[in-house]
Amino acid sequence: MIQPPFLLAAILALGPLTWAQAQLPSPAPVPQRVVILAGSTVHIGNGEVMENAAVSIENGLIGFVKPMSSIRLNPDEADIIDVT
Repeated sequence: MIQPPFLLAAILALGPLTWAQAQLPSPAPVPQRVVILAGSTVHIGNGEVMENAAVSIENGLIGFVKPMSSIRLNPDEADIIDVT
């Protein structure tokens, strides 16, 4: 018969392993349509900040970052999310 202190030690030793496995996230599916984040504030790598920008996400990657005034939004072509 297994002694209770040994059983408790085994549970305490293996418990964190099962908890860590339960916390692994799974990747989200790539959207089938283009997603436009409209009205966003974008911090570009050179230090520039673009206010009221449109960010296009295509196949899980950034397609473009442009001022909102330079694009025409068409809900038939993309899912548009207002992030103002």
